[in-house]
Amino acid sequence: MRLFEKLVQRVRAEPGVAAVGAGTVLPARINFMHDVVASGTAPPTDHAAPAASYGAVDDGFLAAYGITLQEGRFFDSRDTADGDRVAVVDRRFAERFGNGDSLVGKRFRLDPNDPDGRTVTVVGVIGRLTLNQPGDTPTPTMLVPLRQDPGRIASLAIRARGEPGAFAPRLAEIMREVDADTPLYWVRDYRTIIRSVTYGERVVAQWFGAFGLVALLLAGAGLYGVMAFSVSQRIREIGVRRALGAPDTRVLRSLFARSAVQLLTGLAIGLALGIPFANALTGWLASIERENTAVVIAALAVLVGAALLATLIPARRALRVDPMVALRYE
Repeated sequence: MRLFEKLVQRVRAEPGVAAVGAGTVLPARINFMHDVVASGTAPPTDHAAPAASYGAVDDGFLAAYGITLQEGRFFDSRDTADGDRVAVVDRRFAERFGNGDSLVGKRFRLDPNDPDGRTVTVVGVIGRLTLNQPGDTPTPTMLVPLRQDPGRIASLAIRARGEPGAFAPRLAEIMREVDADTPLYWVRDYRTIIRSVTYGERVVAQWFGAFGLVALLLAGAGLYGVMAFSVSQRIREIGVRRALGAPDTRVLRSLFARSAVQLLTGLAIGLALGIPFANALTGWLASIERENTAVVIAALAVLVGAALLATLIPARRALRVDPMVALRYE
C-alpha cells in the first residue's frame, strides 16, 4: 500500500498529469463481482443474492475517470486500514437497493453466505460507473478504500495532458525510481483497451458494413436500371408532347415528378422496414449507437442520386430525338 501511495504521489506531481488514481479494477477491463444484501437481511436460501461489481480504489479514482460525486463523500484520510469499513456506491446501486431512499449511512453485507463476509457502511453515491466489459449487462457498483482492501496487484489510472502514450516512457522512469524491483507492465491507453475488448464485435460490424455497402451499391444499380428503363419507355409520349408544343422544361418536370413519387414510396417502405431491423441488430451490443443519422443520410443520398441520374440521362437522350422520329418509335 505504501508503494502505491508513493507512486501515485510521484506521478501526480508530474506536469503532464491531470489526475491519477490506483485501484484493483479497470472499467471495461478488470472487474470483480460480490453478492450483496442489506445488513440485517437474511441471505437468500437459494444462494441467489443480488450481485454487484466490486473494486478497491484510492482517493484519486474519481478524478482520474472524471466521475462525479452526487451524494455524501468519497474516500479520504479518515478511511484507514483499521478504521470503520466504508463503501461508495454508484447511482445504479442506489436505484437497485435504495427503493427511492438515500443509502448514505446504510450498511451492506458482502457475500452473505460466507461466514467471513464483510459489512460496510455507505458514505457516498457517485454517478453510474460501469466496470463490465462492453456488451455485458451493466451491474450495480460498489467501491471500497484501497487501504482497507489492498491487493497484491493494482492498476494506475492516469489522466494525462495531451497524448496519453507520450507519458509512458516517463512513467517507466518513475517506477524505476520508486521501486526498481517492481515491474510495470501492460501500459495502454483506453482507446487501445476498448479496441481489444471489442475485437470480435468490431469484426462482425466490419463484415456487416461491407455487406451493407455491397447491398447499397446493388440497390443503387438496380434502382438506376429500373427507373432508366421506365423513362426510356416514355420516349414516344415525350415525342408526342413535344410535337404538340410542350417545352422541354415541362417535360422534365413531369418525368421528375413521376420518378419522385416512385422513389419516395420506395424509400418510405425501406425506412419503415430497415430502421426496426437495424435496432434489432444493434440491440445485442449495448455499446453500439442505435441511431446513426450519418449512415442513413448517406444511404438515402446514394439512392436519390441514382434515381436522379436514371431520370436525367434517359430524359436528355429522349429530348435530343426529333419528335417525328419519336412518333415512329416502335
